[in-house]
Amino acid sequence: MRKAEPGTHESCRFSTASLAGPDHPDSQGLGAGGNPDEASERNAVSRAEIFAQPPLLPPAGEQLRALDGDGFDRDHAERILKTYWRFIQPIFRPRVDGLERIDPAKTGILVQNHNWSTFGGIEGAAFFHAWYVAEKDRHLPQLVGQGGPVANDHRFMRRLGIVRASLKNMTDTLRRGHFVATTPGSEVDQLRPVWQRNQSRLKRVSWLGNRPVLSDCLSYIAVAAEGGYPIYPVACSGTHEMTPILWESPRLLRWTGLHRAHWLGAWSGFPITLNHFVNLGLFALTPLAGSFWAWALFLLANIYFAPLYQYPLFPIQVRLRVCEPVPVPDLRGSDITESERMRVYRDVHAKVVSRIDGMLEELDEGRPWIGIWRWFGTRFARLRSSE
Repeated sequence: MRKAEPGTHESCRFSTASLAGPDHPDSQGLGAGGNPDEASERNAVSRAEIFAQPPLLPPAGEQLRALDGDGFDRDHAERILKTYWRFIQPIFRPRVDGLERIDPAKTGILVQNHNWSTFGGIEGAAFFHAWYVAEKDRHLPQLVGQGGPVANDHRFMRRLGIVRASLKNMTDTLRRGHFVATTPGSEVDQLRPVWQRNQSRLKRVSWLGNRPVLSDCLSYIAVAAEGGYPIYPVACSGTHEMTPILWESPRLLRWTGLHRAHWLGAWSGFPITLNHFVNLGLFALTPLAGSFWAWALFLLANIYFAPLYQYPLFPIQVRLRVCEPVPVPDLRGSDITESERMRVYRDVHAKVVSRIDGMLEELDEGRPWIGIWRWFGTRFARLRSSE
């Protein structure tokens, strides 16, 4: 096991914490940035096809260039990131630390929690900016982000280094010598209430009648264990508080029919956000509040048009932290049984979740409003005890 270096946060050390989860067939799903349906013929691929061959690394020096099949344009990505950075930096003040823990010579998987506001656009831009611009002198290899249906292998997205999430795309990217950034929890992680902002949900959803059933996403573990790649946990804090989700409603999701939408197939419930109440208050103050049809249009828009309840309300600072790599057993060529293999996957997954949650707690502790909130809570408790 690799020892934590001096100054390493406690949450970045080896943890034996376990995470209970159902041994559900869907727990094999990748769930990265869109939870692709690997049962489909498009993504169907056998273990032998994925893991039979060793990693194919480019010759020395060529890892810094985009391969012909990738469509990645480093100069284009830097221009877009620098432009976007000028907008988000003064407002959200992104900060990324821990990139020095990444070994550029050892291709790996960066596993991050996924937050709600702006579909993860701010946190993604902040991390890619740190990777390509702030850390440019380190000559880090290409970083490929896995996106949901919005990515759809579009040329513009591929030029930025973002591809459609699938197990095959992840494996091919790693074998080319590139790093992969993935969010296994996808929308399930995004939809957790703000009260659970420090409890990542690296899970995917299946439906048992009208009840959502969450199961662990383990395919990224399979790729790491069967390919010999390290896993770097990444914690993102701040964006979840920009647009606070008060609670999620599986019942409302089904009543509205949104559970049938292909691009929302990974939702575990409909998010009731603070934005809904802000929109309601503003609408009630307008002359349109007396019209039945205006109310009908308002309700439909606040259900079916996500930007209306996903815009940032608060300019919370965005902070990301990279942890020391999680030890992953090398199972290449191993003849262990499938049940033992699954046990290894679940153990590694539990360590990844533990480290991400630990870093989220640490990042949350540093926020000024947390101290103010606790001060008021302490004062209130004293008043209650004195009565």
